[in-house]
Amino acid sequence: MAWFFVFFFLLSDNASYHSRKTTDAPNSKTKVADLRSWIKKNSSADPSKLKRPECWAMVKNLLKTKPAEKAVDAMVQRAGIVLERLPPYHCDLNPIERC
Repeated sequence: MAWFFVFFFLLSDNASYHSRKTTDAPNSKTKVADLRSWIKKNSSADPSKLKRPECWAMVKNLLKTKPAEKAVDAMVQRAGIVLERLPPYHCDLNPIERC
């Protein structure tokens, strides 16, 4: 009995529509209550007594340690395909950069 392995490989550039994030990470204008709920969901810390600047600093640190997943990466991974991204602005690999 012979076994065959199928290997799918996808090459992607770093265009903004390929790099859309799946998680709704807060930004600097997010309300304190939303910051607290996001911190509670993404860490074990209790943000209930933190003020807004402290909450925002904690969110920035959490985003550095655990970056948001990209939507295309999640879809490709579920399908069992390996995704490789091209380096941004690389003139040999990105044909648009030759123009």
